[in-house]
Amino acid sequence: MDKWKPVIQLALALGIGVFALFYALSNLEGILVKKSGKDSKLASDPSDFLRKKKRKVPVYVQLVTEADNLPLERDPFLQEVSEVPVEQPLTLQGILWEEDASPKAMINDEIVEIGSSIDQFTVVDIKADHVIMIENDLNLPPAERMHTLRLSEP
Repeated sequence: MDKWKPVIQLALALGIGVFALFYALSNLEGILVKKSGKDSKLASDPSDFLRKKKRKVPVYVQLVTEADNLPLERDPFLQEVSEVPVEQPLTLQGILWEEDASPKAMINDEIVEIGSSIDQFTVVDIKADHVIMIENDLNLPPAERMHTLRLSEP
C-alpha cells in the first residue's frame, strides 16, 4: 500500500486541479468556450469575450449615451422668446380741468383720473398742464418710477 500512496496523491491532485480549472472556466462565462443556446463551440477570438463581458458602466456615461440618442425638437437650454407687442409711449392728449370737479386726462385715447392705471403706470396727480404718473415696477428706485406727461404745443 505504501508504494501506491504517491500515485494516489498525484491522481487526487490532478483531479482537483482539473476540477478547479473547469470550475474557473465555467464562471468566466466562456472565455475559451463560446456558449450559444445548447451548443458550445470554441471561440475564434478570446478577446471577443473580454469586450462583451459585462462591466459596470458609470451612471453618468449611461445618461450621456441615452441623452445622445434622444430625439430633440428644440434645445432645452435655449429660452423661448415670444413676441411681445411693443408698447407705444404714453401721450397726453388733453386735460379736462374744472375747479369744482375732479380733473380727468386723455392718455393714448383713454380717459383717466387720479388713481387710474394705464399700461404699467398709475395716475398720481393731474394738473392744468401736466399729469404725474408712477410706474408700477417696484424694482425701480422711487426717483425712476415717477414720470410727468406734459401737454405738447399744437
